Amino acid sequence: MITIKKTVTTSYNFALPYVTPFAKYDERVFKNAERRGINKCFWCNEQFYDGQDVYIGFGKGTKNRLFCKKCYEKGLEQEAES
Repeated sequence: MITIKKTVTTSYNFALPYVTPFAKYDERVFKNAERRGINKCFWCNEQFYDGQDVYIGFGKGTKNRLFCKKCYEKGLEQEAES
C-alpha cells in the first residue's frame, strides 16, 4: 500500500487599500473570532493578540481577510513592484 500526499496551491488576489490599520484586535470586539477564522493572520497564520493592529485586504473572488502588519507591509511592497 502506498500513501500519496497532494498539496494544492491556491492563489488569492487582494486589494490592499489602506496604509493605516483597519482596527485593533480585541477579543471582546471580535467575539467568536476563532470559530470564524479571524483570530490569526490570513497569510502567515500568526495568532493575533489583544491590542495588535490588524489590516484588511479586500479579496477578489474570495472573502475579505485580516493581516498582521508584517504581512500587510510585505503585500504593499509586492503591489508596488507590479
